Amino acid sequence: MNQCNQGGQAACYCAAAAMDACLYQHGCYAEAGCNTSVTHAYLSSSCQTNEGDAASVNGTCGVQCP
Repeated sequence: MNQCNQGGQAACYCAAAAMDACLYQHGCYAEAGCNTSVTHAYLSSSCQTNEGDAASVNGTCGVQCP
């Protein structure tokens, strides 16, 4: 997050991907019973998109997307 706040584009994408993966791992989505409109499909898609966006600016996240 520090790199993201300092203007590192890839770091911002990786932080977003990591957040999606974390929410999934902790069951913070509708299908897991969490009181939210966020779905497993959304978390998966968002995570993969953010990883792809990081790669497009020569970044590597290493996040395991759901």
